[in-house]
Amino acid sequence: MNTQVVGVSVDSIFTLSVFAQTYNIQFPLLSDFNKKVSRAYGALHDTWVAWGYKGVSKRAVFVIDSRWILRYKWATDAPSNEPPYDEVTAALAKL
Repeated sequence: MNTQVVGVSVDSIFTLSVFAQTYNIQFPLLSDFNKKVSRAYGALHDTWVAWGYKGVSKRAVFVIDSRWILRYKWATDAPSNEPPYDEVTAALAKL
């Protein structure tokens, strides 16, 4: 679909490197270790009560067009929830 997939996580670059190798991830994984991006996009749990963690990213999908305009957003508080892939595909098709 002529797109670029990028993963963003608050984990360190070292953790992301191990994750990418373990799961054979074939797209870039970027570290948002200072949590600025996750916070700006509303995808940060300030406190994740269920586990007692602080500053954990939510599972989220963002479609951003070539002019850096946000065209689609999906985020969940439950990390076990998968994104609605049909909605993501439809948002990408509109670009």
